[in-house]
Amino acid sequence: MRVVVFVDEHDDQASFLQRVVPVLPSGAELHLVHVVNPLVDAADRFALSNAEALAGLAAEWRTRLEALAAAVSGATCAVETLHHGEDVSTGLLRVAAEAGAGLIALATRRAGTM
Repeated sequence: MRVVVFVDEHDDQASFLQRVVPVLPSGAELHLVHVVNPLVDAADRFALSNAEALAGLAAEWRTRLEALAAAVSGATCAVETLHHGEDVSTGLLRVAAEAGAGLIALATRRAGTM
């Protein structure tokens, strides 16, 4: 079973993963994902174009996710971008479906729970 773990900037990602990994089904594949909202996440970045700002943001998130994934054997990671007009919850569900998720783990913002 593939488990998609959504990570955002407000999560304490390392401690969240420490809570997620022990409750995963045996043999589960962990896939860490950050979803970029172009209208919000790239708004304060200085770049020649929105595409360039998003590319820089995606590269930064990929580095962060790869560092987290390195702590979990076999974990993979991806940075996805919301489609035009797509709200965050719809985007999360689309990304999970495209990744073949059997389970989604999502931290509640700053509450320390999942």
